[in-house]
Amino acid sequence: MVAFVFMSCKKESLENPNTVNAADQKFMLQMAKAANAEIHAGNLAVGKSSNPVVQQFGQAVAAKYSMALTDLQDLAHKLNFSLPQPDNEENNFLTNELQGYSFDTSYMKSRVQSFALIMDDFKAEVNNGNNPYVRYYYVNKYLDASRAYYLQADSIAYYMK
Repeated sequence: MVAFVFMSCKKESLENPNTVNAADQKFMLQMAKAANAEIHAGNLAVGKSSNPVVQQFGQAVAAKYSMALTDLQDLAHKLNFSLPQPDNEENNFLTNELQGYSFDTSYMKSRVQSFALIMDDFKAEVNNGNNPYVRYYYVNKYLDASRAYYLQADSIAYYMK
């Protein structure tokens, strides 16, 4: 997979690996936004869920995406690219009065949707990205974990019906 990613990069990105195209920029912005959302939502799940499976899922996702965000921040710094500050506006529906089973079902459904969007972002980067570092960062380092979280969230949500 690594060879495929590097071989598919455009010549100019290999000559100057700090060059990022619009797709790379969008991908990094979307991943920063997604990582912040997953950390926020995962931490809420730990505190608001009544289901140990949901709590463990939230804790695992928050921990993994904390590492992913740190890696992305390091990469952005290396490329002289600014990432946005965390904005948890999207997760406000999780901060309302939902507790217990109501929270659990809302949380898991939202994570299925969130990870589906993350997978779309991966696809866009693979198809349109230019920078070998950006492509390596998520495609080779975090794609499998995100796919696994999507499948796990979908499975948990299904059994909660």
